[in-house]
Amino acid sequence: YQATSTDLSEFFYVLGERRTEHAERLSQTVQQRFKVMQNPVDCSQARKLVCDVTKECGFGCQVHHLVFCFTVAYGDRRTVIVDSYKWQYAPYRGSWESVFQVASNSCTTFNSKNMKWWEKAGEDDKLMKLSIVESLEEQPPFIPLAVPQDLAPQINQFHRQPSLWWIGQIVGFLLRPSVDMQLAIDEFKKSIGFSQPIVGVHVRRTDKVGWESELYSLDQYMEAVDSYYELLEKREHVSNRCIYLATDDDSVISEMKGRYPRYTVLSNEEAAIAARQQRYSQTSLNGVITDIILLSQTNYIVCTFSSQVCRLAFELMQSHYPDASQNAHSLDEMYYFGGQRPRFQRAVSAHTPADDSEIELKVGDLVSLREIKHGYFIGTSTRTNKYGHYPPYTVEDVVDEVVFPTFAE
Repeated sequence: YQATSTDLSEFFYVLGERRTEHAERLSQTVQQRFKVMQNPVDCSQARKLVCDVTKECGFGCQVHHLVFCFTVAYGDRRTVIVDSYKWQYAPYRGSWESVFQVASNSCTTFNSKNMKWWEKAGEDDKLMKLSIVESLEEQPPFIPLAVPQDLAPQINQFHRQPSLWWIGQIVGFLLRPSVDMQLAIDEFKKSIGFSQPIVGVHVRRTDKVGWESELYSLDQYMEAVDSYYELLEKREHVSNRCIYLATDDDSVISEMKGRYPRYTVLSNEEAAIAARQQRYSQTSLNGVITDIILLSQTNYIVCTFSSQVCRLAFELMQSHYPDASQNAHSLDEMYYFGGQRPRFQRAVSAHTPADDSEIELKVGDLVSLREIKHGYFIGTSTRTNKYGHYPPYTVEDVVDEVVFPTFAE
């Protein structure tokens, strides 16, 4: 038995190493494609897409609009120019580049007189701008959850949700901190003693509660945190149960520290105060960026996926691990990308409904997944057009493979 256990441990170690190497190689390929896309030899002749990040919403929402722009530009062989002029967080030219690395080294300006909206632009139009995804009557085929057809089989070898990995690669490219921002993040991490193992907890309050999200108690968050550490402690010794708490309400920090003395609570209190008192400010911007990056560097995230900040951190997390698709627990919704194409699943085994709340499945049936509740998937069968529950083990995800350019690597 002892020999068998050792052999299995070595087998899974080698398997994990290979998955990591495969993921890293593919990531390098994708990032090189992005560099080619974003740095045309002659910018004056390049086809470009201007993306305005001043959308009237929070930081997570604005970045997701940029991700949407990037996927469309990639599919349409265009270079993305980030327009952050009059950005609510930092209303001055070059504000995006003050906190993130430039998206392009060769294409950074544009003449708005020659610009056309996506709906009216043609193949020969050099400069176009894209509306928010929800307002488009005809959506481009490249938007999430679409995955490049040439990459999908390779991603499938190490990641359970190829579309999530693909989005994570885009987020990782766009949210590369500037030199000054990276220095500030590194200094902050050192000052609070940030190290693994650690669970990220994102608690949003203030402007979201009541109209976009329910109010969840800290006990509900900590129940998931406890479960994570209990499982971890069965595999290895944990000397300190630690969490990184990101929130837009500083009172949550003091409550967490007071009610859960068993845990070491790390947080960015300055960012929480700024988010509550002056959300659109440089301090608040630096704080939310730091929170997202640190959450992505934890081992596990507990949050509400109705929050764009949490989804953004979860997406960025995918660029740090071969497969982090299971490294989060949401108290409300399943993971989604706002304005996404339908997420389909295919039945791999038949299912007979136990009651009227469930749907019948035959092998090969397609189901449009809508939500997950109490361990059950909920969706609509394309064969019967019935909406209801079905067990997760009866289906597999259908990867939405779309032909994208491959660019010169």
